[in-house]
Amino acid sequence: MEKNGCLETVASATGIVRVARQLSEEYAGPSTLKQRLDDGEELTSKDIFELAEAEDPFALMVVDHICFYLGLACGNIGNLLNPSALILGGGVSAAGELLRSKVSNYFKQFTFPQVTESTQIKLAQLGNDAGIIGAASLALKLER
Repeated sequence: MEKNGCLETVASATGIVRVARQLSEEYAGPSTLKQRLDDGEELTSKDIFELAEAEDPFALMVVDHICFYLGLACGNIGNLLNPSALILGGGVSAAGELLRSKVSNYFKQFTFPQVTESTQIKLAQLGNDAGIIGAASLALKLER
């Protein structure tokens, strides 16, 4: 079942590729990403972030679009809970500092000043393996 209207549709690895395909229909400028999509090439979110790092204009637009929604979601969580940190995890966190800095910039636009000052946006250190490692840790604790 395909999801509609939730954060996963734009912020997951498959969602990012879906967003790129949708936005490419209206993008007319020069872009390696646009060309690869038009050629029907199978791309990953990693490819999109790598092209953004290489300053591909369309890839930068896609990443900015995604980070806007992530920043908005993080801003809503921040305003509601005022945590000391919000952790960006999963496979998308492999995008590194490009992702973190852009999400952080949007987060600052959507949060109250005290939340902006007290909440940090961080990248998960365990990346896509965090869930597996957490489950293994819990299983080991329950075994004792």
